[in-house]
Amino acid sequence: MEDVKTVFADNWRSILVLELTDVRDGCTKRVIQTTQGRLYSTLRFGDVSLLEPESDDPDLPFGVDTLFDHLEKAKDYFLPVFEKKMKKPNLFIIPVDVLNSITTQKHSRAVHCLSSLGYVEQKTVSLKDCGIPNWREFNPMLEFRCVAIDSGASETVRDTLKECFWPRRDNSTKAKTVTSVFSRKKYSSVQHFSLERKHGLFVPSVSRGFDTIRTHSFKHQWFYRYRVHYPRLDEINPSLSKFLISTFENCPNHVFRNSGFSCSKCKTALSIELKHYTEHEVIDLAKWSREYDSVKDRHENLQKYFLDKDRRTIAVEVPLWAESNEFSDYEKVFKTSQALTGHIDLVRYIEERGGKCRVEIWDYKPGAYNEKYAGTQVLLYAFMLSLRTGIAFTNISCGYFDEVDAFTFKPGQVDTKILKELGKHVTK
Repeated sequence: MEDVKTVFADNWRSILVLELTDVRDGCTKRVIQTTQGRLYSTLRFGDVSLLEPESDDPDLPFGVDTLFDHLEKAKDYFLPVFEKKMKKPNLFIIPVDVLNSITTQKHSRAVHCLSSLGYVEQKTVSLKDCGIPNWREFNPMLEFRCVAIDSGASETVRDTLKECFWPRRDNSTKAKTVTSVFSRKKYSSVQHFSLERKHGLFVPSVSRGFDTIRTHSFKHQWFYRYRVHYPRLDEINPSLSKFLISTFENCPNHVFRNSGFSCSKCKTALSIELKHYTEHEVIDLAKWSREYDSVKDRHENLQKYFLDKDRRTIAVEVPLWAESNEFSDYEKVFKTSQALTGHIDLVRYIEERGGKCRVEIWDYKPGAYNEKYAGTQVLLYAFMLSLRTGIAFTNISCGYFDEVDAFTFKPGQVDTKILKELGKHVTK
């Protein structure tokens, strides 16, 4: 998309020579030097004076990328149209430049993938009819296209779109290594997948509101109740907050469904130096949660108790993933091409002296004292959280616990040589 914008801008400024004939003045002719942008604007608006170098340079028309800021306008147009036709309309609205094959192919891909779920309808609208007031300032080849499907299973529709547009990275251009994530000392930029900001706006037929705590059930082999305490997000690292919020809608559920390699199946006891506690605030909270009976499952009750009663707990059952095509050494380290996946039981956020902050990753393990592989499991959580948020290992701490014991370690102090042991994992 960026290359298309650059080519268009270069062409807009490129020089050309015109021979003009004035038929009202005896067909007199003259030759002028102008630009393609001036010629384009003259033909579009019928103003010959725009060809003259003395006139102001015409502005470059807004491109298709700027239409992402107007998706709500398009939604306001399309939604009433399909509400008359469908009981439960799900819409996918795509900004399109009819001369840009990338955008037209996105429309085709959306039609193809949603057709696997049932009958789809399509509609196109111009920027003018959509109600964009400054439509004349845009490239006239721009439009909005909408693909609609009647379904009460909105999340299935969303998942289908996410899988359709999920990035397939070019293996030849990979520069990141698993080792670099483990050894990184600074924040790094993170590319978050966003259906809305990169491809189009999904408008579900069913949407749920929430108050303080937002909950979503992910079917990743079995169900995981992902919960985030929204008011606490204002006080944490922005990158972590952005990831936790975006995960509700942009989690790649197909990656979890298609992979058999999870952190809990990594049966390698790494040589990690642990600190053992018999008195710790998470131990106390685990004990107190015994009297909490919000749901039947003990694990979920504990998570809900922490989120309700512990001001430092930000989120529970947080889904994480790492794909082999994100790294040049993934298969060498993990001895598999399957994506690594996992769900953190508890994410806590601690403000320390001097303005420093620490992200805590905790896993609840009944019988924690006898655990062999929990340290490895939580270390892999830290690896994926650092990958997805850019938070350095030095700002993360790891631990696992029950009502009697707690064990902690700092992943930033784990020697990267330990990665050689990870390939010994055994999956069931």
